Amino acid sequence: MTAALPVGAHLSVPIRLADGQVFGTFCCFRAAPDHSLNDRDLAMMRVFADLTAAPIDRDLGSERRQEDTRIRLRAAMAGDGLSMVFQPIAEMNTGEPIGFEALARFEQTPVRGPDVWFAEAAEVGLLVDLELAAIRMALHHLPELPPQAYLAVNVSPLTATSGRLDAALSDVPANRIVHRAAWRPLC
Repeated sequence: MTAALPVGAHLSVPIRLADGQVFGTFCCFRAAPDHSLNDRDLAMMRVFADLTAAPIDRDLGSERRQEDTRIRLRAAMAGDGLSMVFQPIAEMNTGEPIGFEALARFEQTPVRGPDVWFAEAAEVGLLVDLELAAIRMALHHLPELPPQAYLAVNVSPLTATSGRLDAALSDVPANRIVHRAAWRPLC
């Protein structure tokens, strides 16, 4: 290659990631020959290669963590470790339950609160999917709740405006859901 291009001087070192994998090379070319190049110059190239490797390593690690998060979330959405609990909403005068709030719980590891699971889903672009999976699971338990009671579900503005929420709620009798109106941003 150096014969095809007018290269008179060339230094090249591998860009190695933290795990030892070679990502590519860090190269310097010069059209004119340079006989002054030495081990010091090669050592400086290695420093630049290491400096280049650090953010690449960070980005690749972040991508791997995000993919691991997506895999964990998809497993939960498929029913592996996601469950629902129902918080009763009682009539103040009688104490009778008039509704239930559906709350997601996660039994997968790492063990963390639902807020962390939903925040991670938002970070990797799966928030709407996770919220809809939780809603479908809650609706699956609707026949177990008293027939006069409504079911309250929590959704983010993103899910409320996704166009997918109405489809998830389409088969639910209107008297069983507190509020079906779409969220609209204030202008």
